Amino acid sequence: MSTINRVPVPDLCSLWAETPTTPMHMALIGVLDQAPLREAPSADAAAVLQRVRGAVWGHLDRAPLLRQVLQFTRRGEGRPVWTDDPDFDIARHVMLADLGSGQSDEAFVAWCAQRSVVPLDRTRPLWRMDVVPGLAGGRVGVLVVLHHVVADGLRGVELVSSLLDPAPRTLPDVPAEWHPKPPPSRAELVRDNLRLRLAAPAHVRRPSHLFRSIGSLRGLLHEPGGPAPVTFLSGPIRQGRHVVTERFALEELRASAHAQGCSINELLLAAVTAGLRDVFMERGEYHPGLVLRASVPVGALAGRDGGMMMAPLPVGIENPATRLRLIVEATRPRKERADQGVAGIVVMPAGLARLGVRWARHAASSHINLYVTNVPGPVHPLYLGGARLLDAVPLAPLVAGVRLSVTALSYDGQFVVTLLADDGIDELPVLAEGLRAVLSGLPAPVRT
Repeated sequence: MSTINRVPVPDLCSLWAETPTTPMHMALIGVLDQAPLREAPSADAAAVLQRVRGAVWGHLDRAPLLRQVLQFTRRGEGRPVWTDDPDFDIARHVMLADLGSGQSDEAFVAWCAQRSVVPLDRTRPLWRMDVVPGLAGGRVGVLVVLHHVVADGLRGVELVSSLLDPAPRTLPDVPAEWHPKPPPSRAELVRDNLRLRLAAPAHVRRPSHLFRSIGSLRGLLHEPGGPAPVTFLSGPIRQGRHVVTERFALEELRASAHAQGCSINELLLAAVTAGLRDVFMERGEYHPGLVLRASVPVGALAGRDGGMMMAPLPVGIENPATRLRLIVEATRPRKERADQGVAGIVVMPAGLARLGVRWARHAASSHINLYVTNVPGPVHPLYLGGARLLDAVPLAPLVAGVRLSVTALSYDGQFVVTLLADDGIDELPVLAEGLRAVLSGLPAPVRT
């Protein structure tokens, strides 16, 4: 019997969490140097598309999940599995998008934000790449959309990076011949499910593990610090998206964080806090003592999977140094409790996790005001079809009634921060100005 690739519970949670207006899609926006892509005999958009398709196809052996479909299971067969798509066609996943010539980077990123929420076909591998020739300066844009069930933020960046090269190639890729494997039969799924249950660690089968899981589920209603404050950041998520991006030199940012005795991630949280303080003042909704709560992914800790922590953002504190100190003091111990409260859903057994996600879809916004994610990316330049990736911009999903996300990605010496909200929030430029002041070390704008 061939190996059966089950979908882990944390990845299944992303399927259970999405709604028609909040698909669990993560996206990476890229801008490529156009010259190598136009070395084909014809320099039109179709030739660029074919070159990109050939480059992606030649690297799919490095990312087998991109040729697999999600196969749902029946009672007794266990968790869903990944199986090869017998009708895989690269043309269904790498497509041409014509936005006209001379598109600015801002217009291209805005289009990508809207395009990223278009649903993926669940009967096919859960990803797509749009190729957009004709950006300003003759460059080529790409938008890669990946469902969160395929990979989370860090794994998603690694997956997309596997489609690129660490150096420009002078010859086209010659991919190995690929033959899809047949899906497992019902009998194989049942036997494998029984084997997994019998082989489960003893502590999972003990009543104490069940009681701990139930305790985690109850803990969803009792996040440390009580409910998050009710603000305009929570509510039904609209279909449209607003987006703003900011860019910083990574080494300068690292030096600034070191000088202030904190990490880049802690400095990012302080910058977001400063920007949100300006936004609340702009809206006339600021009050002293206001503390917002951000959901922040935590990388894998010793002996444990990664999780999420709730980071308090002291918007109501006037002194920037005090705000940073409070963030550092609060977040460092919370990293050790990254699987508690709302974040504990992903470490529960599948049945309880699904109940927890169902609850979180309706109630998470009472515990979370926004999402903040910092993903380390490749430190050296990458190439697609011989073309250098000049810029990389991340997009994270909006889910569970939380209308704002802040996502940072480092790539090739650059630190890009993306502010994404639904189209009912108009203050992203104000948030960006306050964030930029902190991360650039410039005097903060004066607001009263």
